[in-house]
Amino acid sequence: MRHWIDIVEAAIGAELLDKVSPYTERGQANAEKIERLQKQIDAEEQNSIPNVPVSLQHTDEQDEQAWRTDMELLRMELEKKKQSALRALRAEQKKAQEIHQAKLDGYTQAGREEWEDYYDKVKKQVSTLADKHMSTTAKQGKAIAAMAKRQLKK
Repeated sequence: MRHWIDIVEAAIGAELLDKVSPYTERGQANAEKIERLQKQIDAEEQNSIPNVPVSLQHTDEQDEQAWRTDMELLRMELEKKKQSALRALRAEQKKAQEIHQAKLDGYTQAGREEWEDYYDKVKKQVSTLADKHMSTTAKQGKAIAAMAKRQLKK
């Protein structure tokens, strides 16, 4: 028997034997660690199934066609929600664009009114200057006419 023990020790090495042997302190610690990790994995596997809704759990006992139908219905519902959200986003963007356009139209109208007011003022001033010039020209015309009459009388 000792012969076989020597062969196993030579093949796997003393370090590995120390890690896996249940008779060494290090081997016992590793065995406890492996057992704890195994329990943790089992607990995660047990807890992962209840987190999935029953309608989405797929096991071999369930009818495959019914599961596919349910998945297709869920996909269609998701697509409807996407389309609805997209329509809402487009409506919001359109409303923002209309508000922006209304502001621009308001600025345009205010600019047009400002220009019309300025144009009216300029028109009045030009008219006043023209009237003033016309009255001056008329006075000069009358003076020239009077001078011409005097010249003709002489």
